[in-house]
Amino acid sequence: MIVHRCRASHHVFSSHRGYRTLFASRELPEEVKNFLENYASRVYQRASAEAEYDVFDLPDGALCLAKRFRAGADHVGRPRNCVHTVILNREDIREIRSFNPFFVLLQDAGFFLETDFEINTIADHLPSAFMCANDEFDGLLDILDKIPHSKTSIRTVLNALLSGAGSVVIRADDTAAVGKLVAFVSLLLPPALRARINLVSTMDISGMDYKNKIFVLLRGRKDSLEGFASNNEIVLDFATSVHRNQPEATPYSAFIMDNLFEEKKRSRVKSLLSLMERYAREGFDTESQLKNFINGLGKVGHLVMPDGRLMVGAEPQTALESVMMFHNAGCIGLVLDIIRDTAAFALNPESAVLNPIAKRQDLRSLVDLLQRTVPDASDSSAFDIELAPRLKRKPPTLFFERPMPGDIAEWED
Repeated sequence: MIVHRCRASHHVFSSHRGYRTLFASRELPEEVKNFLENYASRVYQRASAEAEYDVFDLPDGALCLAKRFRAGADHVGRPRNCVHTVILNREDIREIRSFNPFFVLLQDAGFFLETDFEINTIADHLPSAFMCANDEFDGLLDILDKIPHSKTSIRTVLNALLSGAGSVVIRADDTAAVGKLVAFVSLLLPPALRARINLVSTMDISGMDYKNKIFVLLRGRKDSLEGFASNNEIVLDFATSVHRNQPEATPYSAFIMDNLFEEKKRSRVKSLLSLMERYAREGFDTESQLKNFINGLGKVGHLVMPDGRLMVGAEPQTALESVMMFHNAGCIGLVLDIIRDTAAFALNPESAVLNPIAKRQDLRSLVDLLQRTVPDASDSSAFDIELAPRLKRKPPTLFFERPMPGDIAEWED
């Protein structure tokens, strides 16, 4: 079992006896503390009975997960609003192949302060790091078996996010529910696209970096949409069911929607997502590449294991027939793995499958590389692979370290 450690810092802002920062990890630079206090001061009033979440990047690239919620009441019975922001180290996150910040939000598995936290012991509830034990992606995919949203709403948000538009404004009566909808749809996106999404409740934050990001702004029914859609922003108004600049469906979204809602076909979606998590973390530059990837999946989808590997030994010829498609999709790592795992079969001069592939100049270098690095292509025993059983795996498990010192605000008992 692989365990990854991810360092975490914290910033807690509350309306408890004045609107202020209750706690800030000492390692946070002063400019980051000011940034987070400015952010929290703008969103704390939006706290409601049901917790809501934001996901955004700091100017220095760190990833923030923020929870706003009501934490009890003050001495006269007024709700005490709180904004808890967890700051994660980007370098640590990159080591966790299947890390999805939106999955953390869907689970809220001990990651944030609870509504009944004690202010006097706040530091004891803020871990300095978390460990993800089991980075298998199928733990996330279990969520797809319990679809909590309508087909229409999923399609609408999926098409909007796949468009890559710089900003998507969503207004709804229940912003908490829409936040969960966006989190659910994030599981269906190519990893590189998902990494660009910032889910926010305010855009008025000084220092926010808009370059190459997709900002999803959540608005309540009472919030004005004036000024939006004037610069080609996509506006999804679930409160009135009137959408503006809504993009058309793509072959990718069509594939997702055609298979997600039928139990017998849902495994195709899971195979697609698992394969992308392992081999397409950098994303696709063109729609043609994404189409080629899906076509390749049509050949080998039944051979995809939960961790994204292919059982090529079960059907080596079928796997090799997908090589051209995955090559045209830009997934060279996947192409190499397929040929390497079937090298004894593939490098055989009698192979009717590889001969036309090897003659192509752009793939010849891959075959040459294998011939130089594979011990003995004529010895089939050198390439026997042990097929991993399709066991039910557990979802990612979070473990927490003891908290590190932080700056706690002064208050009266």
